[in-house]
Amino acid sequence: MQQKVVPLLVPPLRKTQPGGMGSHVTKKRGMAVLTTPLLNKGSAFTVEERQSLGLTGLLPPVISTLETQVASAYLQYQRLPDALGKNIYLTALHDRNEVLFFRLLSEHLREMVPIVNDRTVGLAMEQYHHECRRPRGVYLSINDPEGIEAAFRNLDSGPDDIDLILATDAEQIFGIGDWGVGGIEIAIGKLAIYTAAGGIDPARVIPVMIDVGTNRESLRNDAMYPGNRHARIRGQRYDTFIDSYVKTVARLFPRALLQFEDFAPGNARRIVDKYRTQFRTFSDDLQGTGAIALAAMVSAMRVCGTPLRNQRVVILGAGTAGIGIADFIRDVMVREGLTPEAASRRFWCVDADGLLVDDMGDQLRDYHETYARPAAEVKGWRRMEAAGKESLRPAGRKEPGLDGVQGAPRGNFDRRQAVRRDGDREQSFGSSADGDVSARVAADGKGLARHAVQPSEAAFTVSDGKRSARADGKQSLRDDSASAGNTGPIGLAEVVHQVWPTMLIGTSGQAGAFTEAIIREMAWHTDRPIILPLSSPSALAEATPADLIAWTDGRALIATGGSFTPVTYKGITHVIGQLNNAMLYPGVGLGSVVSRARYISVGMLVAAANALSSLVAVRLAGATLLPHIEDLRSVTVTVAVAVAEAAVQEGLATAKLADIVQQVEDAMWRPEYHQIEAS
Repeated sequence: MQQKVVPLLVPPLRKTQPGGMGSHVTKKRGMAVLTTPLLNKGSAFTVEERQSLGLTGLLPPVISTLETQVASAYLQYQRLPDALGKNIYLTALHDRNEVLFFRLLSEHLREMVPIVNDRTVGLAMEQYHHECRRPRGVYLSINDPEGIEAAFRNLDSGPDDIDLILATDAEQIFGIGDWGVGGIEIAIGKLAIYTAAGGIDPARVIPVMIDVGTNRESLRNDAMYPGNRHARIRGQRYDTFIDSYVKTVARLFPRALLQFEDFAPGNARRIVDKYRTQFRTFSDDLQGTGAIALAAMVSAMRVCGTPLRNQRVVILGAGTAGIGIADFIRDVMVREGLTPEAASRRFWCVDADGLLVDDMGDQLRDYHETYARPAAEVKGWRRMEAAGKESLRPAGRKEPGLDGVQGAPRGNFDRRQAVRRDGDREQSFGSSADGDVSARVAADGKGLARHAVQPSEAAFTVSDGKRSARADGKQSLRDDSASAGNTGPIGLAEVVHQVWPTMLIGTSGQAGAFTEAIIREMAWHTDRPIILPLSSPSALAEATPADLIAWTDGRALIATGGSFTPVTYKGITHVIGQLNNAMLYPGVGLGSVVSRARYISVGMLVAAANALSSLVAVRLAGATLLPHIEDLRSVTVTVAVAVAEAAVQEGLATAKLADIVQQVEDAMWRPEYHQIEAS
């Protein structure tokens, strides 16, 4: 398969006077103008333009405005019955009239971002190779590495003409996984948000599909599939091709930001680690997700008053998002003074095979190794039984041994003498009447005894050293030494019980994984538990905000991946912040373009996260941890300015920035019709 390219068909914008709107000069005439998306105005061409461009008689006589076109387009959009139909409509509009498309999108961002991105694009991609749709961008085949440079040169773009190149190999697309060359839609959709929210000029971006094959057999056997019909190439050949791609585009377009999207976790992390300080590269899946999560954490820590380096973080779901968050937060902890090793020890990652432990063998992926806990550390922890449920915990438990952490036990911990502080009130718990079971007084003020049981079990332990009695009256054998030697996985409930986390993050896609008992266990040990169920859509969230607020008596600090309505609890309305990467990556991209930073540093991303957090008033009761998505362009300006300022402070900016705010605003492309002149 040879490299394919769809040229950028719009001439550069020519400014007729300083600060003016500018104009396009083109040799095209007639239908060639109307079929060029960045030139086409539809019925909004003026009389003079119609005459000079050979459009007389090719359009209805009434001359419309962009505003009336937007209103008409939105009316048609609203009439469509489902998300897929709306995606197809917007795609067609994008292919026909880019200014109108971006104006419509920018005015309805909150409503339309999920349509041009996320799961809806996945639905569209499932039908991509069966639809006759206008191709966009560059298609690179691993079977033709020599054609990489030729493909980009076919764009006829100079070294200063491109600001952003977004590439995907489409191995791990949200909601559908591997979908081969159909993944170009991911790059196109992401770039559309860059333009609508971040003001990146659509004539200065390139979507790239890196076709290394597909492991989806149905595609390989489909006679209509247009991509490489072989299994995905891996190993050295894959890495060599990616290296050729990166070095070629960095040489041809030295000003461009190179973004990687929807790569498998191992590949994504390896690419980021290799090129992050060599070129201006960015992975939204890893760095963007980590930074937006940090923004929510910063807001939460503004409430708690505790630094990030002191947090104990449990993550359920150790894939791209989960490890991306861990990697980025670890880097920030290192900036706060921890060693890389000490920072890594602040994380407990739980995947499908349980807690990551260093004796897991082949079950432990290369990108997991940083966070694998020593086997000796978890020797006495309760293990999952073959049936998938956690066996009853041994009578004793190991104290986490981390001082200076919100809610952490200090010194020699005696379970029978433990005290939990809840505001100005202290509630103690000790041994029960039988001397064998730790009973806790519930924090709900109702005086109910709560036994120290593993959250995942509706059971409690009455130990005689050999047997345990369950709440349902059944008995099971329990031998503590045998339990400690069990080689089964360690589940989330046991991790929460042993670790006493201050942060609990979900990227698992397992609806309801954060059970009431798990959350109550967590909330017992920390005054303001920070809980981020990030799986989306909302139906896949690890827990709902309403439940989390009720189970923690309104103390949880929550942000979610899906969209949830506010929750009123005991007279306080809790507004739920949504971690949408679209609030962050357009600003990161714009800030790096304006500053021409040599690379995107951790400090620049931290600045972006802090800028987002600064937009919310967290001290108000029930306040959201993140700003809302309605006015994304203003959010983008705030983030971009912070990113550019950080680039200057770190000595990474290569552009002269005399007035950063003004330069950021001036750099933003706006969806407005410009005069089209005939050459």
